[in-house]
Amino acid sequence: MLTNILIILLGIFGSRLSDSMINDYLKSKLTGYNRFEYEVLSTPKIFEARNVKVELAKDKELKLKGAMAYLPVYLEKGNTKTQSYISLRVRLYKNVLVAVNDIKKGERLSVNDFTVKEMDVAKLRNKPVAVEFNIENAIAKRTIRKNYVLQDVMIEARKLLEKNRIVKAVKQIGNIEISFNVKTRSAGDKDDVIKVYNYKNGKQFAARVINKNIVEIVE
Repeated sequence: MLTNILIILLGIFGSRLSDSMINDYLKSKLTGYNRFEYEVLSTPKIFEARNVKVELAKDKELKLKGAMAYLPVYLEKGNTKTQSYISLRVRLYKNVLVAVNDIKKGERLSVNDFTVKEMDVAKLRNKPVAVEFNIENAIAKRTIRKNYVLQDVMIEARKLLEKNRIVKAVKQIGNIEISFNVKTRSAGDKDDVIKVYNYKNGKQFAARVINKNIVEIVE
């Protein structure tokens, strides 16, 4: 409806801008989406004047902010040419990962936790995680609710050594190396110093991550 109103207005005021031109321009700018829809919300005041020529400002960038897009146009009347914008409300559809159940903070992600759906992502506050992303290499940075689109701020990369893992701890005392099992209190990558504890007596240590199975006690 609003798109048709725009075309009627542009025809009355002498514009050469057509609906197909707008669609072609948006297609060239909105790559990465399966499809899009738009509604015209407002046009420049000069549209109220007659004999105004309107053309797309193809040398300018489309401004996109959430569900709003600002289409750059040149407006020409007589010897005066100005640049302005047509305001659009857009819906941008793409395939995304949607949680099929609640996922707690710190949990490993699995392909079984998500389904792929085509959804409007224009109103998302953050960037959705690509469907091709290997989510098996990530954990939940925060609680992810069922039916929520997976977004980049919700996940973080899995560490080499994860929290609550039982691993071998080694400590060098002179020429003697002692070893015993400990449990990790935090996650870490190689050479990170993390907290571990002897789950038999509760004693806590700082330890450097050697690999996913061994840590070296440093205090």
